[in-house]
Amino acid sequence: MPMLSVHHWQSVLSFASSQKSCNLSPRQQVQLVTMAVYAGMSIQALSNDDEDGEGLLTDREKEVLLWAAAGKTSSETSQILGLTERTVKWHSTRAREAFGVATTTQAVVEAVRRRLIHP
Repeated sequence: MPMLSVHHWQSVLSFASSQKSCNLSPRQQVQLVTMAVYAGMSIQALSNDDEDGEGLLTDREKEVLLWAAAGKTSSETSQILGLTERTVKWHSTRAREAFGVATTTQAVVEAVRRRLIHP
């Protein structure tokens, strides 16, 4: 199963069986793909060339991303944190810029991948 990281390195994970014929159900195929994705993410997290992300986000940016990960809108997050909605959107924008991504969802995924937040 080929894998490509967000940082464009490539790897392949291969599964083998001692059986001559290996007929997997669609569900089993999806499970193998999921295992491959998790293995690839773990390898990338352990690699030395991956940035650790330390100091990449402020505590407030992490907090805003955590609430986004919980499914909260900017308006809801502003009420929870006692900030204006504009301020919440500013923190989301700064987090997106820090990771070089286009959406807040992508920023959440990247923050989780780098273990900066734990939803």
